[in-house]
Amino acid sequence: MSYEDILRFRLKVFRNFCIFMVLVTVFVISMAVYYRFQIGKAGVEYEPVQVQVRSAEQVKKYTGHYKNPYMLYNKVIVYYDGNEYELIGVNNEEYAQYRKATDWKYENGEAAIEKVEVYLHNGNLYSSVDAIRSYTKEADTYGRLIYASLALIIVTPTCFGGYVEIKKKYLDKLKEIDDELR
Repeated sequence: MSYEDILRFRLKVFRNFCIFMVLVTVFVISMAVYYRFQIGKAGVEYEPVQVQVRSAEQVKKYTGHYKNPYMLYNKVIVYYDGNEYELIGVNNEEYAQYRKATDWKYENGEAAIEKVEVYLHNGNLYSSVDAIRSYTKEADTYGRLIYASLALIIVTPTCFGGYVEIKKKYLDKLKEIDDELR
């Protein structure tokens, strides 16, 4: 096998790798779209329950990011069926509702604690049905596919840019070889 054949073979392998990267990118993006629709169709089993809100506070949670190392986290503790639970998936609007529910109300001289509706799923209490859906396996897979597709969208054009550069380099070498043989 001559040096010329080796150069042509390397160029062909790199071209096929670039085509493979395009196919993988298209596949990952299509799977992300598929899983996005699966999140909406996910038939999650839940039971609406009435709970008493014990406390609602915003807590600083350490994220480890160098620019903003702390993030405000909505922590809501509710009382249900003789146990205290931390409510999962509380957004800011729901937090305001739960914060209001912690205030004592007096009716006829007696304290009345307001009850709110939350959703029981697999032994955990969630603030909404959307919060349940966002903690499913489909939602986790969707998030991972989004990150993978973004990385592939950056890497694939870079691969083609490298292919063009290598092709120019190898074609110049092949011209030199042809000139030497003549």
